[in-house]
Amino acid sequence: MKRLLPFAIALLIAAPLAWADDKGHDHMAAKNGQTQPHDMAAMSAEEFAKLDADKNGQLSRTELPKEHKLAAHFDMLDTDKNGTLSAAEFAKGNGM
Repeated sequence: MKRLLPFAIALLIAAPLAWADDKGHDHMAAKNGQTQPHDMAAMSAEEFAKLDADKNGQLSRTELPKEHKLAAHFDMLDTDKNGTLSAAEFAKGNGM
């Protein structure tokens, strides 16, 4: 029994550390060529580029579809209050 206690304690310490090291990566998705969570910035930039119809580097309220998850938060995301979303403002919203 005395030998089992240190092993149990070590297991209790190591298990959460091993879990935390994974950082939410989906290794099966990586094998299948799917996007990983750390690629969220790239996904946001791609989405921004697709939505920026006039390619001026800003998203106007009309360029952002009403059904988009960020449309209802447009005014809050427009931190410089210029009536458009920059790529950084858009990315910050996508990170919410």
